[in-house]
Amino acid sequence: SITCPGNLTAVCAISEQPAYTTFAEFTTAGGSASDNCGIDESSFAHVGDVSDGGSCPETITRTYQIADLCGNVQTCEQLIVIDDEELPSITCPGNLTAVCAISEQPAYTTFAEFTTAGGSASDNCGIDESSFTHVGDVSNGSTCPETITRTYQIADLCGNLQTCTQLIVIDDEELPSITCPGNLTAVCDINEQPAYADYTAFVNAGGSATDNCGIDESSFTHIGDVSDGGSCPETITRTYQIADLCGNIQTCEQLIVIDDEELPSITCPGNLTAVCDINEQPAYADYTAFVNAGGSATDNCGIDESSFTHIGDVSDGGSCPETITRTYQIADLCGNVQTCEQLIVIDDEELPSITCPGNLTAVCAISEQPVYADYTTFVNAGGSASDNCGIDESSFTHVGDVSDGGSCPETITRTYQIADLCGNVQTCEQLIVIDDEELPSITCPGNLTAVCDINEQPAYADYTAFVNAAGSATDNCGIDESSFAHVGDVSDGGSCPETITRTYQIADLCGNVQTCEQLIVIDDEELPSITCPGNLTAVCAISEQPAYTTFAEFTTAGGSASDNCGIDESSFTHIGDVSDGGSCPETITRTYQIADLCGNVQTCEQQIVIDDEELPSITCPGNLTAVCAISEQPAYTTFAEFTTAGGSASDNCGIDESSFTHIGDVSDNASCPETITRTYQIADLCGNVQTCEQQIVIDDEELPSITCPGNINDIACDVSGLEALSGFAFSATSQIIDVSSFIALGGTASDNCGIQSLTYQDSQSGPCPIVVTRTFTVVDLCDNQSSCVQTITLNADPIVITCPTDPNIPACTSQEDILTAYNAWLAGFTFSGGCSPTDNIDEVPELPADAYDNGADLSFTYSVTDLCSTETCTSTFTVEPDLIPPTFTATPYQNCVDPLHWAIYDEVNPIPVYNHTEPNLQKSPVDYRTMQAGDTFLDLTDLADNCCAAEELTIHWRIDFDDTPDPITGAAVSHPSISGTGQPSTYGSDIWLWGDGVTFTVVQHTITYWVDDCHGNVSEEVEETITIRPRPRIQKMN
Repeated sequence: SITCPGNLTAVCAISEQPAYTTFAEFTTAGGSASDNCGIDESSFAHVGDVSDGGSCPETITRTYQIADLCGNVQTCEQLIVIDDEELPSITCPGNLTAVCAISEQPAYTTFAEFTTAGGSASDNCGIDESSFTHVGDVSNGSTCPETITRTYQIADLCGNLQTCTQLIVIDDEELPSITCPGNLTAVCDINEQPAYADYTAFVNAGGSATDNCGIDESSFTHIGDVSDGGSCPETITRTYQIADLCGNIQTCEQLIVIDDEELPSITCPGNLTAVCDINEQPAYADYTAFVNAGGSATDNCGIDESSFTHIGDVSDGGSCPETITRTYQIADLCGNVQTCEQLIVIDDEELPSITCPGNLTAVCAISEQPVYADYTTFVNAGGSASDNCGIDESSFTHVGDVSDGGSCPETITRTYQIADLCGNVQTCEQLIVIDDEELPSITCPGNLTAVCDINEQPAYADYTAFVNAAGSATDNCGIDESSFAHVGDVSDGGSCPETITRTYQIADLCGNVQTCEQLIVIDDEELPSITCPGNLTAVCAISEQPAYTTFAEFTTAGGSASDNCGIDESSFTHIGDVSDGGSCPETITRTYQIADLCGNVQTCEQQIVIDDEELPSITCPGNLTAVCAISEQPAYTTFAEFTTAGGSASDNCGIDESSFTHIGDVSDNASCPETITRTYQIADLCGNVQTCEQQIVIDDEELPSITCPGNINDIACDVSGLEALSGFAFSATSQIIDVSSFIALGGTASDNCGIQSLTYQDSQSGPCPIVVTRTFTVVDLCDNQSSCVQTITLNADPIVITCPTDPNIPACTSQEDILTAYNAWLAGFTFSGGCSPTDNIDEVPELPADAYDNGADLSFTYSVTDLCSTETCTSTFTVEPDLIPPTFTATPYQNCVDPLHWAIYDEVNPIPVYNHTEPNLQKSPVDYRTMQAGDTFLDLTDLADNCCAAEELTIHWRIDFDDTPDPITGAAVSHPSISGTGQPSTYGSDIWLWGDGVTFTVVQHTITYWVDDCHGNVSEEVEETITIRPRPRIQKMN
């Protein structure tokens, strides 16, 4: 008998609990061994360790072995539970910064990256580096700067988790870059080049702006235009401004040059005529007379009417007619000059009169009617001509013939011309009509034949092909070969043969049309071709290979058919199957047939061989038993008896039941039990044979009967008191007991032949609870044995755990009071009970040093662990952060511009020049109210915060100026915003609050305030108005 020492625990590895190497170590640890004749201590051995495959916890079953002096061996088992519940430690790398976005500082994706960056993690048993995880990033919701809190997490080899945080501050202070579009020009006025309305228009014009973090396109602004005071040309400097996403501002300038170099446009009045002299048409004395006569002048920027002048008249030296060219000139407002010309013709312009002879006709061509060669022939044919001054007969001429483009008929208009003595010309027209109405003649080539389709005999593509095939056509005026056409083909509806009537058509040059016909006979007498798929096989019957029912099945199986004109797939037919009369094997000849589109038929043959070589299957009935002899179970004499007893036989093609036979019985020559092997045989219809075996066991197998005492459930931490509790001490080895003691405890044991022995043996599991499984075994005289099991459950004393209530410390509580509350919270974690329990109070999170500023949220899960259980509870210590922004009072401000000391009136340039503060300084009328350094009229009042003192608050302000008119041009002038930190009175220099000294209207600016407290809370922005009233207008009255 051998009993192992009590179960053990380890934290990280089995090596923490090395096996006992000697029997002395074994007994020192609490183990024991005994024997009726004596123990061989030198045989003590550590057999091995077996893991349950678990992890955290993992249970190792360690087995020890010892022998008595005769070498009889016994073993015992000891459990070692390995579990680690200690949290790992993790420290994040130092805090980081980014300029534009958190993506500039990507999270560490592996533990190697984390440690390379300066992070670290450790654990008592080892870190699981693969568990390293970026849990997430949380923003504080601010911008410029924004603070991101990034959390990482890692686990140890048992999955215990710990986290750390890293801060990333994102802020951008770099100015953007802006480039204006290229310089521009205007002709007359700056309004020709309006400022870009928005950033999109700016970019489309060629401008650009960039920033390391991104441009705020909505901030794009046209600041203003400034002239250099010049004229023809004048240069305007235009300024644009843009900000990036953090409000950093940059500007650019664009030049616009205004100049007019375009000539004016002048159009003279219409040309004039005179009979005798140019004086009949005098020149226009001024621009008004010029315009009244129908003349005009325009310019893109304006005409200078006083510059209009008559330059002079120039004759062409001719006579009848003589042409005078008269020139006028005008200039625009910039002195660009342009001229125009007017013609005055002096002439006698009355035309002569001419009448042509009557109209004519022709059949084929105009050459049938030649033109009149001279004026005499013209008059003899019935023509005439006259003039107030006399006709020049030698000027008579045939001008030309013009066709109306028609054909059959075509009308020719023939024109004749004559002049008077001054060369005035007149014409007349004569019509000649040409027309042909006689039909042409056409003869088709001889008739044709085709085999499959009319496409074998294509129609003649043109007249040349028609003639080459022996066709012909004629006409009195000529054939139009391009009009040759294939009119169409008409079938007689027949098939094999089918007759097609083909018609051709041609026209003469006048479109008179004639046709002819040609016959084409189509017929096919050629047989199709068919090839069967490859030969097939079957095992039992021809039905295993059904015939193909469609041509698609036939071709899918590898068959094919073709024809010169095409296969009729619907004609595909299975003709029939013919057997050779054989058996095992039998050959079937299968015939298929198909026709072409004209019904010509062809066949093919396919061979199918049927043969079965597969053995049958036979399964014997279930094994049998007997008590005394094999004769108690006689063999089955027929297949019917065999199947009734549960046997079976099958074959792919069929069983020959009459072949069933009992081959014989073979004994294993053993006794108690003896096993007989009985063999049966059967054949299929082709004589293939198979056998099966059945076992018959002869034995007396009746077991003894045993019932255990009832199960026990009690409270204990070990098995040392088991004998008092159950009647027998704990024993991991088998112990013999008498039946009377067993029955006295409530058990029973009996057998039909008598009991040989009664024993018990204990095994232990746990420890939570400790479960002792006690097995009682009874053996009869034939070594038949029965067992029963009694379960003794020993439950551990339960743990009682207490957590404090969740304290919530209000914002603005001092750090000292927060620490006092934190220590009171720690004292509230307590426990009682359990078996050798331990707690994790030393893992409670520390109070952050900045809890007063940023609040705290410390959640702690308190756990108490003994050998049997872990009890937990959770409590959260909360310090509320200060989230309330500061408050303040802002008021609007209004006042007049600074006082005027004096004004100067200039007779030449009557624009007032004002002086504000210095008698010797003359300025343009740019009026403003001066806010001097230290002036408090824009300062905030009533500054207050729930936690922070007034000196811990930061004031921010920005003044956005409205446009004011330029004193010279009157155009709107933009003023850049100014901003500062602290009260405006601490700005450090004067601030000009712009007024209007041009139109003398009220100007209203905007000042925006916001305040930060000591905890980073930012108030809402508050806008107030700054109203600057003008001084009275100064006006010279006389």
